[in-house]
Amino acid sequence: MSQKGLEKAEKYVGEHTSGEELELYKRSKEMLLPRDEYKEGKLKLDFVHTFQNGDIFKATEDNEGFAKIIVERQGEKVLDFDELLTEGYRFATPSYLKTHESDKAATELAGRYFVHRDKQLVFVGNIRTPDDIFAVLHEAGHTHQKRQELKNGRPRESVDDRTKRLKDEIAEFSRRERDAWKVALKTARAIKRERHIDLFESYKNFGAIKRVIYVALLSHRLAKEYFKVEASEFSEEDMKIFKDLFDKGKFGKSGSKNPESNGEKKN
Repeated sequence: MSQKGLEKAEKYVGEHTSGEELELYKRSKEMLLPRDEYKEGKLKLDFVHTFQNGDIFKATEDNEGFAKIIVERQGEKVLDFDELLTEGYRFATPSYLKTHESDKAATELAGRYFVHRDKQLVFVGNIRTPDDIFAVLHEAGHTHQKRQELKNGRPRESVDDRTKRLKDEIAEFSRRERDAWKVALKTARAIKRERHIDLFESYKNFGAIKRVIYVALLSHRLAKEYFKVEASEFSEEDMKIFKDLFDKGKFGKSGSKNPESNGEKKN
């Protein structure tokens, strides 16, 4: 998005949000607008976090821009996040775009968390806090969605009405985002149970985790709202779909059960 486009989007958000939503949106801005130094590959991925039990989380990158994300215990690797990806995928940083052939989509999204399906890469943002670990798990979850869809196939319904088609696409987008968060939570629980690595320890309770997830969902909701308004594709009544699909109170909808009541133990 151009600088002018970003300014218009910021204006839209300011006029259509308030209170808690506005504060949460401000928290999500770094996800939407990564730092220039990292986006341009000048600032390298280099984050270390020590858990209470002494385990060490490390996120670094090599000279080709491939990211290495691991957890060590007493100098030995006990978890490699590559294991969490669909076979063939790798983690990468914006530096990868400097050493390999790129494309418009990758260049525009440089510095953000996203999955590049054609290149089988999971690009990671500038990991700086334990919260960002869950963003990594979320993107890893998206790689499994692709494999499942290729196997089972879920063709979209073909309709003439453009508005209905767009609503269907947005509903599918919401489902995919929520399901990726569900995978992230299940993965973190499995890691805690099987590897004794507690990725939840920086959160006071599950509500704090839900807040992080809602920040991400809110950023998607506002972006979708803004672009549909700009294109004059939705009426005011139609716009209600966004809150229905991305509202924090509906975390368990769109095909995913609420993680608090899906039969799994809470952290």
